[in-house]
Amino acid sequence: MSIFFGASGKIIGPKGAKIQEIKTTSGVKDIKMPAKNEDGTRPKARELVELTIIGKPSAIEKARELIQEVVDEWVSPSSLLDTAKNAI
Repeated sequence: MSIFFGASGKIIGPKGAKIQEIKTTSGVKDIKMPAKNEDGTRPKARELVELTIIGKPSAIEKARELIQEVVDEWVSPSSLLDTAKNAI
């Protein structure tokens, strides 16, 4: 599954709570987050990276839906506005 690299922190959540919630809710065995680029640099926030989901097909589909909700929230202008408001 492709995601924006910038959304990876939101998918993981504080202390891994969000990714654990996604695993538990969907029933997948594991979700492997993208590593750094081969040259050791981090991808840019809007760069697409691959996320690997391991499990039964129905569980993978549920995990994809849950992850897509998080990515959509990260991309939406209202979430960016909320982030900006919280920073002030």
